Amino acid sequence: MTLGETAALYVERMGWSIIPVAKNKKAIVEWTPYQTRRPTQEEIKEWWIKYPNANIAAVTGAVSDLAVIDVDDMSEKANIDKLIPAGLQFPISRTPSGGLHYFFKCPDKLRNSVKKIAGSDVRAEKGYVLLPPSKGEHRDTGVLGDYSWAVKPSLIKRPTFPSPYLTLIQQVQVNNCISQVVGKMFQDGTRDEDLFHTANCLIKAGMLSTKVEQIVNILADYCQPKFSLAEAKQKVASAMQRAARKDHQWNTEIIGWLEQASGTFRIQDVYMDLGATTTSDKSSVRVVLGRMVKEGSVARNTGSTGSYRKVEEVCSVIDYESADEKPFPIRYPLGINKYFETYPKNIIVLAGEPDAGKTALMLNIADMNLNTGKPVMYFSSEMGKGELRRRLDYFDRPLDSWRKQGFIAKDRSSNFADVIEPDGINLIDYMEIHDEMWKIGGWIRQVYDKLHGGIAIIAIQRKKGNELGKGGLATLEKPRLYLNVGHGELTIVKCKNWAMSGVNPKDRITKFKLVNGCHFIQDEEGWIKGD
Repeated sequence: MTLGETAALYVERMGWSIIPVAKNKKAIVEWTPYQTRRPTQEEIKEWWIKYPNANIAAVTGAVSDLAVIDVDDMSEKANIDKLIPAGLQFPISRTPSGGLHYFFKCPDKLRNSVKKIAGSDVRAEKGYVLLPPSKGEHRDTGVLGDYSWAVKPSLIKRPTFPSPYLTLIQQVQVNNCISQVVGKMFQDGTRDEDLFHTANCLIKAGMLSTKVEQIVNILADYCQPKFSLAEAKQKVASAMQRAARKDHQWNTEIIGWLEQASGTFRIQDVYMDLGATTTSDKSSVRVVLGRMVKEGSVARNTGSTGSYRKVEEVCSVIDYESADEKPFPIRYPLGINKYFETYPKNIIVLAGEPDAGKTALMLNIADMNLNTGKPVMYFSSEMGKGELRRRLDYFDRPLDSWRKQGFIAKDRSSNFADVIEPDGINLIDYMEIHDEMWKIGGWIRQVYDKLHGGIAIIAIQRKKGNELGKGGLATLEKPRLYLNVGHGELTIVKCKNWAMSGVNPKDRITKFKLVNGCHFIQDEEGWIKGD
């Protein structure tokens, strides 16, 4: 069986989101969209035709309902296994370096973590893990080896993520953790080591020493025989001394962390995930990141202190020869179709003054494109259900026909890329921003990355007299059509897909009247060239 056929089976049978990965463990394709949707069988086929020797990786997190504990230090395996309920069965794969991957279901909002539990990492949201029969090098010898299944996922279903391990890495619900592990740990003969190891893990994860002491005091009371509070305090002091003198291999740890990072990240994320708690630790992190900036593997984000991004050297090849040349089937009010031709993945921006008709335009677009076989997703950031019902009642159709013909309304004010329909018509009314206006350009890009065969029409606020909406030039980069909505007039600020050959509609204006909150009556002159 080829690698491509195996990848397709992982999608079909396991329900995992699969991406192709190079021998250096970097994704070959832009993989951000596949953090929220699984690839189609056609995409899988195309990828492995282009890259027949690519390794197979499963995107972890909610999209695959998959979280993986990566046991990369076998000397710590016994301690890690103490945090997994006895007798629990789960899929396991072997790595070429002699490590193990434990496969579980993904708890809600679980993030990647690095070395929060000694000898292991966790791959969850925004992470991925290599799957058999991928190949990789042994980290010490460089010898090429295979990933292989020790316990196949087709034979053992993924169980719930082990709560003792989860509790420890999230630093919450300590009593729940105690109730599950007290029968196996903190007994005579191991209690000294177990108590010290717990204190060490919590300090490494960045918990305040006062809170660590509170937790260790609780555990000391559970020990058989019990530790005194003075002895428990000494365990915390010893763990803190060890943490203070530990020589972090920051360069290696940060490189490993960056392999699982995507897009923009903050230096505070690095501090938290790698346990940089002291002034010296944080200084070491800054030095390593500064060196990476000079080397070109990381870049600073301008205008935001402590914000960085990975320099992505891999680009997806645009297979233009097999592209479907058909435009996206959509109708617009006010004769916009005469000048603009829409294609899949297009972004359209409506930059409107307050109360100028942005919502009316959005609902007219929805009304004109119902019952087309494409879902019409309407995301409202400011209307309750009563107000939306009143607006829909203005239109000449039964209220229940909206739902029956594909209209879905949702309350949403941020992170729209997480919820849009990749192959549908997405109406975002509107994208709010109140400070750091430059961020809106990144949000629009995130929506674009999530789109597959669909489109998104995004409304943003625009101050009267300004040429562009909030965010300025950052909002102009991705849209193929940019419209300014004023009181009684609509202006084409940017249009890339001309519907009429040789006719650039930029700066054309049409005037209108809005009647009963929904009906547009266009001026007889239609679209005229602006000044």
